[in-house]
Formats: sequence, structure tokens, C-alpha cells
Amino acid sequence: MSKKFSGKVLSLVQLFEKKYQEQNTQELVEMIDLLEEYSWDVEATHLIIKLGTAKPPFDLNDEIYLNKILSEFHKSSKPMVDNQKLDSILGLSKSSLVDIDSEKIGSIVSDLKHLSFE
Repeated sequence: MSKKFSGKVLSLVQLFEKKYQEQNTQELVEMIDLLEEYSWDVEATHLIIKLGTAKPPFDLNDEIYLNKILSEFHKSSKPMVDNQKLDSILGLSKSSLVDIDSEKIGSIVSDLKHLSFE
């Protein structure tokens, strides 16, 4: 598990791992890492995944250019709170491009959103 997770995101990963032991948590961790990399932007992250699986393959120059555009866009972004991050995780889990059960993620997200983490 990524050491940089904290708060409700860390709790989500831990609860998912504990509650759904038959599921591979690694895919969830990788999805969250990608969301973090693209400033929790579900659409940008979905695009990156889609381009990574495209035929013909997405090349390095395309990725460099896209990352430059996204970096400029997200420089002005405000930090997101835990519940917004959970919404992003749930949003991306609904994509057919990731192998995550969005209903299982949704049930944990729903429970966590009502908790207060100080």
C-alpha cells in the first residue's frame, strides 16, 4: 500500500482490503495513485487510462504533452478535502477501464463520508 495515503483515503483502502479479502487491493491502490498524480481529476485520469490502452498505443511524446497541459491546468487547483477525494475514487471506479467493483467502493465511501477525521 502506498505510504502517502492518509485520512479517509487510507481508511478506504484498509476497509476494502479487510472487508473484501477476495478482491485484489493493488488495482485500487494503483487507481488512487493515478488520481493523485492527476490532481484527483476523474476525467483526466480516465483519459490517461484510455490512452494507455488505445490502439495504436499512446506514445511518450503524447504523454509528455498531455502531462504539461494538465500540470498547467492543475497549478491553480485548490487542495481537495477527503470527501472530494472519495468522490473521485468512486467516480473512477465506475469506469469500465478499471477492474474495481464500484458498488463495493460505494458502500465504503458512503460510510466514510459520514465520519469526521481530525
